[in-house]
Amino acid sequence: MSEEEQRQLTIELETRIYPTTKSIIFYVKKEFGVIYTVSRMRALLHRLGFFYKKLKGVPGKAQIGE
Repeated sequence: MSEEEQRQLTIELETRIYPTTKSIIFYVKKEFGVIYTVSRMRALLHRLGFFYKKLKGVPGKAQIGE
């Protein structure tokens, strides 16, 4: 990807949440016509200052007496 495309990707990632690396790969392929593997995309995202934060599950409250 060119530097301009990387800037556009950075803006996109700062304004929209993508749940997986594969969804970012799909966006890049659709928008810029560039195909990345998961490992190459992770390396690019790391270079651009992004990181993956795994969400933790939060248990719901029990409904007692209903």
